[in-house]
Amino acid sequence: MQAIVIGAGFGGMAAALRLCAKGYETTLIDRCPAVGGRAQVFERNGFKHDAGPTVITAPFLFEELFALFGERLEDHVRLVPLTPWYRFHFADNTQFDYGGTLDETLAEIARIEPGDCDGYRKLLAQSEKIFDVGFRQLSAAPFHRFGAMLRQIPALLRLRSHDTVWQLVCRHLNNPKLRQAFSIQPLLVGGNPFDTTSIYGLIHYLERAHGVHFAMGGTAAITAALNSLMARHGIDVKLNTTVSRVDVEEGIATGVTLSDGVSMAADVIVSDADPAHLYGAMIRPGAQAASARLKLATAEFSMGLFVLYFGTTRQYPDVAHHTIWLGARYRELLADIFHDKVLSEDFSLYLHRPTATDPSFAPAGCDSFYVLCPVPNLKGAVDWTVEGPRLQSRIVEALAGTILPGLKACITSDFYMTPENFRSDYLSAHGAGFSVAPLFRQSAWFRFHNRAEGIRNLYLVGAGTHPGAGLPGVLCSAKVMDALVPAVPISSLYGAAPCPESALQSANLALSSKGKSFHWSRRWMASAHAARATRLYGFCRYVDDLADEGCARQDPRVALALVAQEIACGFSENPVVADAIALMSECRIQPALILTFVDGITSDLDPVRMADEGDLLRYCYQVAGTVGAMMCRMMGCNDPSALRHAVDLGIAMQLTNICRDVAADAAAGRRYLPATMIGDLAPQALVDPAPTLQPRLQACISQLLVLADRYYLSGEAGLAHLPCRVG
Repeated sequence: MQAIVIGAGFGGMAAALRLCAKGYETTLIDRCPAVGGRAQVFERNGFKHDAGPTVITAPFLFEELFALFGERLEDHVRLVPLTPWYRFHFADNTQFDYGGTLDETLAEIARIEPGDCDGYRKLLAQSEKIFDVGFRQLSAAPFHRFGAMLRQIPALLRLRSHDTVWQLVCRHLNNPKLRQAFSIQPLLVGGNPFDTTSIYGLIHYLERAHGVHFAMGGTAAITAALNSLMARHGIDVKLNTTVSRVDVEEGIATGVTLSDGVSMAADVIVSDADPAHLYGAMIRPGAQAASARLKLATAEFSMGLFVLYFGTTRQYPDVAHHTIWLGARYRELLADIFHDKVLSEDFSLYLHRPTATDPSFAPAGCDSFYVLCPVPNLKGAVDWTVEGPRLQSRIVEALAGTILPGLKACITSDFYMTPENFRSDYLSAHGAGFSVAPLFRQSAWFRFHNRAEGIRNLYLVGAGTHPGAGLPGVLCSAKVMDALVPAVPISSLYGAAPCPESALQSANLALSSKGKSFHWSRRWMASAHAARATRLYGFCRYVDDLADEGCARQDPRVALALVAQEIACGFSENPVVADAIALMSECRIQPALILTFVDGITSDLDPVRMADEGDLLRYCYQVAGTVGAMMCRMMGCNDPSALRHAVDLGIAMQLTNICRDVAADAAAGRRYLPATMIGDLAPQALVDPAPTLQPRLQACISQLLVLADRYYLSGEAGLAHLPCRVG
């Protein structure tokens, strides 16, 4: 079955991956030159800039996407925690560092207003209560039925979600500066703290519980990792391509039409476009439900953004990674932006200095900066051809007079984006930075639904849908979509499965001689799980034997390539491979897991000399972590956390085997011990190691066993997810 995703922002990429994991042949289409949506990358004269989101507060949502395929985020992206999370610079040139430990935050609060320490504790406790309902219970729950909204009203009223974020903060804090600092978060998702529902107060607890992170290489490193993940699992990505229309016939979305007139059919369509643009320009009004047309007609939109990018030919080491630069006016300035939609002479700013953490963003001795200034969206009458250069000049002047002294003499490679760019480049209605505003009356059921209103087979993800804007919001919108879209029927994926009895008998024979530990451990499994696990073992043993013992009729490399080819096409006359294909059908195992396993085994046919720990862990994932993920699925457990623990257990076991079999592997021409630990030795040196080498060898093995223990701890934690046989 075919699925098309419109838009390769984070919501679109997450949706594409989730659809792929459900068995759909997925195509992702975006009009930008690279994936990421607004998270593009700009480079000018050696200075690099993340164009979109820069704050990572819920890394577990990215981890889930990799875990869907038995992979680990940390193998592809390095996230580093930041301290402070944000530095606030006030109009009187005083500062407040927010983040780090709770004690560090309380010490900073006490420096400004000792009496507000207890109030902050109470604010954080209330934020946790909101988080428990607003995030844990509702962020991934569909709200396309009004009854779902009605059931939540008592809890929402108890939490006073009809209050604004500003009212929530003011109930707990008295100092004007701290009130500003702790009410600013809605602006990061396009909302006015004086209008935004206090549900967004959950951000305080989210940051406290999970921290604020930066991806080394920038947000672009995450988009690149997701792009590679999509490529590995067969998602077709079409860039520089614009979808102009969603084709609807008799209330059913049947495909899309591109701007060049080409039509593409699909069984499921997911839109990551701005919902206002989707309903306003991509679907004819007659095909829409009245509720969608009413929401479009009455929608209030988030603020616009003026984003200034520049480099400096000197460094500013005293400037934090994230700085909130606040002007003299607060409520009045926000009223100008959100209500009156006029461009004021004054402003407040968010300043991003990635070179505080990652020097690769600028040439040596230089800094890279991104300055975001909230401005009216295009419903205001601002001529950006005139006001753009003027605003840039005022921002540079203000920063030069405060936290970036000498800026005018060292600024270089500067350029900016206005709401006009957001409208033209990203098809954002009214040039709004975050789609519709996060008001209470535009939340949950009142927001654009994740299942299109009045149109079957069309689903929505992204900032304008439930639960809302920001990286956690758009990633959760894909989880809502996942809950609504049915999985591809197994028969559509693989056809009828062959009878597994003969494969089970053959696997039992192999187990009795080559896998005695597993042979006995099956007693702890339910009989159905034990049978499937045995069949999986039989296939893995068969593949491993092809590499180790060869095949009388074929070169091992050719035989393994044939196995991979047959797995990929879903058909084989080889009974062992045919049964593996049947297992994929029965347990919803992605072909990529088995193909990765076969690739790992095939790599053993070449001389093996591991360069570093990263190479070794990748190999362990290929030949054992994948097996852990497949075994987890065979036991009926598809929880992403359980899959991650299962992968870790496989890696731990393979590390242990490598430490045990150093000499035997070396005799076969394989050195799995990393050169960074043991030196770039020829494998033969480890068959009978010289006395001078033995201390280094023992130290290396000890290090790897310590590493294995860390993975075993994770694997042990995963046992709670698995069904065990009782009695």
